[in-house]
Amino acid sequence: MKATLALLFSLAAVVMAAPNASPQGIQLPPRCGGANECRNWCSGRIPYCEPYLDYSSGNRCVCSN
Repeated sequence: MKATLALLFSLAAVVMAAPNASPQGIQLPPRCGGANECRNWCSGRIPYCEPYLDYSSGNRCVCSN
């Protein structure tokens, strides 16, 4: 019983010490204060400046399809 608990605690310590993987290559749209700031980002499409999907990172550029 003591050996099992010791094993579980040591495994938990290893898992907690492992670095968390962070997503690579994700590029968020730039922050904006108005649609004019998004023209370069949208490259020819109609630019908008709207609250981002997570609602915590402020307004970001959105482009029409």
